[in-house]
Amino acid sequence: MRRWAWPAMGSYASLALPWHPSDPTVGSAEDAVDEVQAWLAEVEAALSPYRDDSDLCRWRTGTRTLGRCSPLLAEVIDAVGTLEELTDGGFHPYDRQGRFDPTGYVKGWAVERAVGILSDAGATEASLGVGGDIQMIGRANTGRPWRVAVTDPSDERRIVAVVQAPADGQPFAVATSGASQRGDHIWSALGGRPRGATRPDSPASVTVVGPDLGRVDAFATAIWALARELPVAQAWSWLPGDGYQAFAVLKSGAVATTRGMGGHLVSSAA
Repeated sequence: MRRWAWPAMGSYASLALPWHPSDPTVGSAEDAVDEVQAWLAEVEAALSPYRDDSDLCRWRTGTRTLGRCSPLLAEVIDAVGTLEELTDGGFHPYDRQGRFDPTGYVKGWAVERAVGILSDAGATEASLGVGGDIQMIGRANTGRPWRVAVTDPSDERRIVAVVQAPADGQPFAVATSGASQRGDHIWSALGGRPRGATRPDSPASVTVVGPDLGRVDAFATAIWALARELPVAQAWSWLPGDGYQAFAVLKSGAVATTRGMGGHLVSSAA
């Protein structure tokens, strides 16, 4: 197993790539990783809401027209257009000042596309994560499905659950939203009230799984926002089929899951 780690998108990227010397694709692995690193840097330069020189920030301030921006910005604007309706208003690509901010989608989408770069280069197995959002294809080099540990949002030394990818090696993604890393940075379109819910049944974190990290990331963001005001079962009731499942670590310490999530859990505190 070969591993790489590097700063990316305001966090760190971690790549695991099973390494088989007899595999004819091995020769292109280093070049493919370089391409992945360049891709994530390109996304950050174009779409970061924290860099004044990004195309997103210049477009928001009116100093650059959309036509003069990276085409990635127009692609993302189009992609997030349906997410608010799909998530019952939970996902909305705007910050508290009303500025376009697709952060809850971009990182997952970028990582998903990066794994596509590896696949195009010949990799059949890979796991790439940035800031805890992970896209996987194939299997780990032990032949078993990829596994992802989800930690307790109040104590990162404690593992709450281990999520396992499908045994058939199909694309699988995991994303978690919560306040443990960046504070209460996600707000809801349901009146925009402060995010300080303290009910025992409100979530401390929400984890979503599914085939594609762009949507999985956006869905986790949406459920977290909605569950600050709604019961968690209602907050994720809109989840589509096709493999999208979720679980939440509640402030009480309990774990709530969607009906089909159990098939992906190797262990849980529930």
